[in-house]
Amino acid sequence: MSAIFSSAAEYAAMGFRLIRVAGVRPDGTCSCHLGAACATPGKHPMQKAWQANSTTSEDVIASWFEGDSEPNIGLVFGAVSGYVDTEWDGPEAKATAEKFGLLSIPTPTYESSRGGHKLWKYDPRLPVKAVEKIGGLEVRIGGGDRGAMSVLPPSRHSSGTVYRWVDGLSPADIPVASLPESFIVAVCLNARGGSLAPGKVTARTIVESGLREGERHDGVVRFASGLIMRMRDPHDADEQQQIFTIICSLSQTMCQPPLDREELRGIFLGQLRWGMKARAAGASDVSSLDEDAERQIAAARESSPHAASGLELRSREWFPGAWGLTVVHGDPKEFQLSVLSGASDGGEGGGRATVTLSSAEWSSPRCVSRKILEATTIDVTDPTPAEWAKIWNGHSFKPDADSNVRVIVRGLKCKLMDVRTEEFPQAEQQRYTQVAGWLLDILSNAVRPESPEDDSRPNPSGRPAWIIGEAGEPELYFGWTRAFEDIESKRKVRFLEGEISSLRRRILFACGEADFRVMRVRVDSGVRRRYVVWKQAHIAALESIAHPADGSA
Repeated sequence: MSAIFSSAAEYAAMGFRLIRVAGVRPDGTCSCHLGAACATPGKHPMQKAWQANSTTSEDVIASWFEGDSEPNIGLVFGAVSGYVDTEWDGPEAKATAEKFGLLSIPTPTYESSRGGHKLWKYDPRLPVKAVEKIGGLEVRIGGGDRGAMSVLPPSRHSSGTVYRWVDGLSPADIPVASLPESFIVAVCLNARGGSLAPGKVTARTIVESGLREGERHDGVVRFASGLIMRMRDPHDADEQQQIFTIICSLSQTMCQPPLDREELRGIFLGQLRWGMKARAAGASDVSSLDEDAERQIAAARESSPHAASGLELRSREWFPGAWGLTVVHGDPKEFQLSVLSGASDGGEGGGRATVTLSSAEWSSPRCVSRKILEATTIDVTDPTPAEWAKIWNGHSFKPDADSNVRVIVRGLKCKLMDVRTEEFPQAEQQRYTQVAGWLLDILSNAVRPESPEDDSRPNPSGRPAWIIGEAGEPELYFGWTRAFEDIESKRKVRFLEGEISSLRRRILFACGEADFRVMRVRVDSGVRRRYVVWKQAHIAALESIAHPADGSA
């Protein structure tokens, strides 16, 4: 059976919408009727109107392979398939991908003759264009009349090379990831010359023609993004409610049938978060604060430690201002808070300090204030710690004694999450690779027996020891808990909750096992001790986790 057909059948079962692409003959020429005269050998579709004729049918795909020449296969992009592609084929394009953190995000990735491709989930906020180039990086969106597609592994290139998935990064290994929001903003800005105005679906076109089933979601997304980009203050709760009410009204009157309210809420919250980040990136002018708010800020800077650290006061409510947040998706996850330090090292706002917080510390206003104090010498709890807890966590209050309505004030930690940036570190920088390396170091202390006649037996203390098993193969006996106790003693570290069990699951997954083999052995003292029994495959799996190959993060 053809390797290309087998792969195509697997892709179709995953829901990939495929098209038949011209193949490559043994001499490197195209299998189409042009042969050696073809300008794009092995890269162009072999059917007319291919944008509308992609398929997931295995029978249709099988019919492509009935001739003498084997075709290549391609994946169609855009709303019809739910996927887009980024391709880099030179230093400039790769640098752009690195700039936006695309290369470090785990998503299906494959190598072509000159560069690489990464697959992503389609996002309706992307420009309605077939292809958009940003900094040399090609973004195959699949919008518009022309459409876009890419040749998939294991298709053959005219040079004789075969497209191949990066180890551990095939669609069978990992799911397709979403594009970072910062990159979506950049692509939109690039496509529209710096303007993030809505796409083709506008208030006028919706009112004139409405939205039918199949176009409702994307239409409401574009409509909502336009409203949000024109908000005076996207943090204002009253204005947020007004925009959401308009979106719900649009759905009821112009969508056939109307969208579910929860889906509308999801669209609104997603676009609100994106709009906040887009405006922060300079996508549109935000109207300046009124004179009263500016006077409040000026007065606050003279007396408040909150303003000294970079927070911004508007209508008696604190906003992030000069603060920023980066969420580092490591193992464990980190929350990097950027604040003003008040240092006189030049610049209007003084210096900046980065405060790194764990998830538990992020949830505690006391821990946040302590970390900020250590980094900047600014005590944000001054003068009243209870006030800082309200600022960080949020609170509610009644505007007057007779009112039954409570006003909700969102906390800083929620507002910072609205405008956060995200980083995905390489696998070798993840905490679990460190833990795997420490365990590998402990296990490497065991000496392998050279022959079955060697007197080898499990170590009574539970420390690792190789013995010859019944099949004549060396097996490593060790106490699982004892190994990590030795790591803590040697490395002077404390393991976080779930770290050890997380590593255990990774090793079992790599070995294709449900659980480790366990043996109970009576030692010299007469006690039956419990040992985990490993073979060389387990050691190899641990080594691959501790030292991931380049590009497999």
